[in-house]
Amino acid sequence: MVTEESAASLEDKLSAEVGAKVRVTLTQNRRVLVSVRALDTRSVAMRLHKVFTAAGPGELGALARCAGAALNRSRVEPGVNALLRAFVVANQESFVAHATPRAVSLVSRGAVYDLEAVLCRVFEEDVGQPLPLRIGWGTPRRYRRRPRSLRLGSYHPLQSLIRIHPILDQVQVPEYFVRFVVFHEVLHHLIPPVNSGGRALVHSRAFRERERAHPDYARAIAWERTAFHRLLAAYTRRR
Repeated sequence: MVTEESAASLEDKLSAEVGAKVRVTLTQNRRVLVSVRALDTRSVAMRLHKVFTAAGPGELGALARCAGAALNRSRVEPGVNALLRAFVVANQESFVAHATPRAVSLVSRGAVYDLEAVLCRVFEEDVGQPLPLRIGWGTPRRYRRRPRSLRLGSYHPLQSLIRIHPILDQVQVPEYFVRFVVFHEVLHHLIPPVNSGGRALVHSRAFRERERAHPDYARAIAWERTAFHRLLAAYTRRR
């Protein structure tokens, strides 16, 4: 159980790190894990998820840099947010224990591909075991202008959830490419981020080696380089 003493302890540690007064409020908000605002030139208010009561020196330093950026009205240093996300991923059991379950609506069957079937094939042929993961298509969105790139998949560790961009639910997209994208997201479940010089390395050497070992790696990368830009152009024109 998290008590007021936990918040007070965080306040003392962060205030010492920042060199200014840090007021901490602990929350169970799973969408906004860290929020910071400057109260004046010498004090900061931070709202932190309760999982950060277990933060170590590295994470406390990252939180202090967030507070310092708010005081100085500057941007947070590169890698700070990734380090905090990596901490939450590494402590997801504690995170989930504090959380109130939230229903997530998922649609896995698309016009062309059934993601549940693709995921089962990944489990059977690429991983060798079933995993407690759910999968569904993301929500289509409108684009004012053609984006240079798209995030084709995402893995949400706190919900054991994979979402795939609906641009891939088309006959022009080969099944092996959809399977490879799903496999990439499954790897995020199997190989969590590692701390590298104070930064969270999401695609570590172990991750890249496992990814390159996939039987469709070469042709999936080749298809993305040669054909995806045409698919993206057609998709965004329809939005």
